[in-house]
Amino acid sequence: NLSAHGLDVKPPEKNRYAAGSGHRSFINFHQFNGQYLPEVNRSYDIVMFNSVLHHAAKKTRTLLREAARVSSRFIVVLEDLAIDGHPQVTRRNYAHDPNGIFRSLPDWLELFRTTPGIKDVRHDMLCQHLDDTTGPPCRSFGVSHRLFYVVFLALTE
Repeated sequence: NLSAHGLDVKPPEKNRYAAGSGHRSFINFHQFNGQYLPEVNRSYDIVMFNSVLHHAAKKTRTLLREAARVSSRFIVVLEDLAIDGHPQVTRRNYAHDPNGIFRSLPDWLELFRTTPGIKDVRHDMLCQHLDDTTGPPCRSFGVSHRLFYVVFLALTE
């Protein structure tokens, strides 16, 4: 029995996925305060953050701790990376969200390792299989996703 619920700081009518935007969503969206997940302990098998934690900025640790509390098994995080020595990625990130906090891979791993309730974490870069010169584009703001999109799988205790 699959049941999915979405949370956003925006009300559902302002969320483009909840409001439709040309497709039907199987996820019911609810508004929350952006910091504390309104769910009971261990109430979901998986909690997923899809490119949102950089927007959470200084609340990222709180949200990860909440995800570990709510998840009985996994936390999946798709996130943008800060890449030292790649000014085009830095420009892309801050053009996307000038107030966001973009972390390097070591910073993300340290954040996971020091979050109570998380016992292990795995990661991999996305879009490695695509060749930007011959295949379908895998780009954002003109920068290849291969440089900065990473997915993490954290195992909860």
